[in-house]
Amino acid sequence: MTILAIQFSMSTIARFINHSCDPNTEFIEMRHNREVQVMVIATRPILRGDEVTIDYGEDLWFNCGCESGICRGGNPFSRVSVAKA
Repeated sequence: MTILAIQFSMSTIARFINHSCDPNTEFIEMRHNREVQVMVIATRPILRGDEVTIDYGEDLWFNCGCESGICRGGNPFSRVSVAKA
């Protein structure tokens, strides 16, 4: 397994990792010197030229168009329910 050692912050390359419902990486949270760091870990081999992807999760509001065989897709607003007063 390859470890992509990317410290997570908005100024790193990690912000460019796109979503996929069938990702090839995952986030691992670690503590180092009292600081929380997030590492990006490859979950399967990533070849030169392959896009590095991660699953943003089901709680984010966006239309997924990753086109993977297990794509959750759909309209994010279809999950909204309104409670009666």
